[in-house]
Order: sequence, then structure tokens, then C-alpha cells
Amino acid sequence: MAKSKKIGLDLIRVIAAFAVVVLHSGDDALVPITRNAEILRSYFVFPVPVFLALSFYLSSKSILEKEQFNLAKKLTKLLIPYFFFSAVYLFYDAIEITDLSLLPYLQRVFSPPMQDPIGILLLGGAYVHLYFFPLLIVGTIALHYMGGWLKQQNTIQILGLAGASAFAHHWLRLSGNAFTIQGPNTAFKSLLPAIVDNPLLRILLTSGALLIQCLPYMLIAFFIASKTSKLEQDVERPRDDLSSSRMQSGVKTIWSNRQKLIIGLMCLVLTILLLAFQSTLFPDNRVLRDITLAFLLLIFGLGISHKIDGETFFAKAVVAISQVSFGIYLLHHIYIGLFKKIEVFLPFYNPETITATRIFIFAVSSFVISYITMTLLSQFIRHKRARQCLGL
Repeated sequence: MAKSKKIGLDLIRVIAAFAVVVLHSGDDALVPITRNAEILRSYFVFPVPVFLALSFYLSSKSILEKEQFNLAKKLTKLLIPYFFFSAVYLFYDAIEITDLSLLPYLQRVFSPPMQDPIGILLLGGAYVHLYFFPLLIVGTIALHYMGGWLKQQNTIQILGLAGASAFAHHWLRLSGNAFTIQGPNTAFKSLLPAIVDNPLLRILLTSGALLIQCLPYMLIAFFIASKTSKLEQDVERPRDDLSSSRMQSGVKTIWSNRQKLIIGLMCLVLTILLLAFQSTLFPDNRVLRDITLAFLLLIFGLGISHKIDGETFFAKAVVAISQVSFGIYLLHHIYIGLFKKIEVFLPFYNPETITATRIFIFAVSSFVISYITMTLLSQFIRHKRARQCLGL
């Protein structure tokens, strides 16, 4: 029976990709949203935190097991699709949203009073979901250079710094200085318009705010990766050496797959409970909510990986969707926009409100069509740079 050590991580990547589509299927500032639609969206608030936790976990594993990851290669995989889809969504905005031709639209965007080339080119301002790229790029660079230092720190130091950085990010959010995509994509909006008029200061301050946002995910992910790496090393060691090590430490370091499964399922149950009661448990602390949900789902993915038969239809489907999940994240907004154009012909159309039915149909349809599109593109496009443009 073939099993994949990463199938659980593939599963949470797919869940997070679908969650992004659900959230964006209900985005419409001009139309009120029903209570049921709000409840539906509240169960899918975790995608970006999960993507961060998963990315930093895998990078941390590379640091721990291979000494370091290839920074240039990782940045290339992020920068190429980022700039490509920034151009795609500028064109999409021009044609689908403003009904302008591309050149007049670009002149409008890059000239007063809308002038913001820094935000559009470097801070994800071309479209709402592209802000994830500068966030992940800043975190990836930081983890690359912090990796050697982190390996020398103990648990208390790593988790203590994670807690301090989470508190710092929470304070930035409360003070209105965290990175935000409302208005110009920037941090420290309390310093506007000074930082917009000073591009270098804006980039430095925004990078600092993004780093603070990433730090808790980086540090906790590194901590979890260090523990899982030790467990895997113990499994691979000879039995005599392992018994000797256990006698010396007095600690049992190998968990059975059954124990991992139980812990993973407990994390899933906790995730569902936290989502159901998030307004009570995290009334004013979105930072703590996001971090908690991200790592509960990460541990869930790690816990179930060894119990999933890689030869089943379910496992193969999960892996297939996971392989193009990055492309789904990049592409889905175009299909959501298309459905907004044609929804006037659908029986559930209601121009006065956004319903849960509308969100669910938009999300499932956009997700499936994005998956089909990216799968077909992955099969027909073989050029390396072209595939990187599409996030493949």
C-alpha cells in the first residue's frame, strides 16, 4: 500500500486554496451580505495563515535537513508569477472593471491622483490577493538568513520570540499601522502622506511590518519542523542506538502513526470548535486566531499523512489539486468576475444582497474551473519560464 508522507500537507493546501475562493466569492463592498453568508465565510478565514505556516514549515525542514534552501530558486518561483499576474490583473481590471482600453487605464493608474507605482509593482496593489507575495517574499528572505541562528536557539527562546512578535503584530493592527490593502498598499498609515511621498521609507517600513507579521509563523513553523525532524531521525536510527538514547534521556521520542493520527484529529476538532466560537474566543485578537488556526491545521495535516493510502482516488485527487493550488490562487478572481457578469441570468440572482447560496455556487464553480484550467495548462505548457509564470 503506497503512502505519501506529505499527503496531509497536500490536503490542507487544497483546503486553504478553496477557502481563499470562498472568501473572495463574497467580496462586494456595495452589496450587503446576509447573516448565513457571514457565517459561511467565517469558517474559511484561515487561508493565508495556513499558506504561511505551510511554506515556512517546508523551508524550515530544508534548513534543518539540508543546511539551507536555495533562496534564489524560491524567490524566482515567487517573483515571476507575481509580476506576470500583476500584469494580467491590470489588464483584467482595465477590460472587465473599468471598460477602458489598457493604455488609458495604465495612464490613469500610474498618474495623479491614483498614482501608486510602488504599491502596484512591489506591494501587491495590482489586485487584492497579490499582497500575499510581498508578505511571503519578506518572510522567505528572513528565514533564509535566520536559519543558522535559529538552529542554535532553544525552545523557550524560539517560542518566546514568536509570542513577542505576535504581540507586536497585534499592536500594529490595533494602532492601524499593520500592512493593509485598504487604500494604498502600505503599512504605518498613521504616517501618511509622508511615507507615500518617500518610496524608500515606505518600502522599508512596510517590509518591517510584513516581517513582524511573518515572524510568529516562521518561528513556530521552525519549532515544529525541528521536532518532526528529530522524530524522523529517531525512526531511521538502528534499534540498539535508539534504545540506548531512550535510556539516557528517559523520554520516548517515537510516536506511533496511531498516536499521530489521534493528535491530528484532535487538532481538526479544535479547529472546527475555534471557528464556530471565534467571536467569543478571539473577540479582539485576530492575530492570535489566525496563528492558532494555521498551526492546528498544519499539525492535522502532519498527523494524518501516514494513515492515508496514496493509491486511493481521494489521495490522487488531493495530490492533483495540490500541484496546481498556487495557480488556482492566482487565477480564481478572473472566474469569480466572470460569474458576476452572468449571474443575472441565474435563478438565485439577487441584486440587493449576497447570500450563502451565491457564495457557495461561485466558490465551487470558480475553484473547479480554475483547477481544470491550470491542469490543462500544466499538460500543454512545457517551457520552464512559462510554467513559472502560471505558478506551476
